[in-house]
Amino acid sequence: DECIIGALCFIRAEMKIPNRKLVVGNPAIIKGNVSDDMLEWK
Repeated sequence: DECIIGALCFIRAEMKIPNRKLVVGNPAIIKGNVSDDMLEWK
């Protein structure tokens, strides 16, 4: 919930992404946390 996933990001089926994370890359990696400001912009 409340994650931001980068465009063309490849997420493996078994990958578990915690709430409020920023995910980018190919293969996908968690790069940081999603702040309240980021959620407002989204």
